[in-house]
Amino acid sequence: MKLRVLGAVLAVILGGVSLNAAYAGALPAKYEAGLKVLRDYKTDRPDEFIDFCEKENITLQPVEPGFTGKGDFCLFAYSADRLDKAIRKAGYSTKDTMTALSKSWMQFQVYSREGMGELLQPLYALALVPEGQQFLIKKGFMREEDVAGFDAIVAYEKQLKEQRNKKPSASCVQSKTAEYSAVAGPLAPQMAEQWCKQYGQ
Repeated sequence: MKLRVLGAVLAVILGGVSLNAAYAGALPAKYEAGLKVLRDYKTDRPDEFIDFCEKENITLQPVEPGFTGKGDFCLFAYSADRLDKAIRKAGYSTKDTMTALSKSWMQFQVYSREGMGELLQPLYALALVPEGQQFLIKKGFMREEDVAGFDAIVAYEKQLKEQRNKKPSASCVQSKTAEYSAVAGPLAPQMAEQWCKQYGQ
């Protein structure tokens, strides 16, 4: 333990690293941690993001599929930059937070249940498109090895969407409706359709 502490102190002295950064980890999925970050998550003026994107050579054009409006991608990139500063000032690591988010689709839902979904949205949304991933890696907000995790989340969300839009076969719905009618009554057709969408033909 003493060696670890000494190593961290040396990193601070020799490398100019803050003590917070030396011990940083992922932002906890706790409401209090979100408030701590939010206190320092500020923008200076409404048009500042334009200056930021010109400096960083970030497009003002739409970036499909997630950023359909002009300037949307630029605004999210600027917001992610500000959010990174706030996360690090609060003593946490943006990279570790992104690693946690890349593990599964449910991790963002965990943050959201603690009221932190909107706070993390700029980073999370950028991580779901290739152009956003490139920006996050370039700025040091995300590890390159986490790209695969976010790509898997995109694939899973696409699968969920296709499943919701899937039209089940009439024979499956009819069969399951008859099966559920004794216990579900008027809800049987709806339950049957949902079952057939997920498991049936």
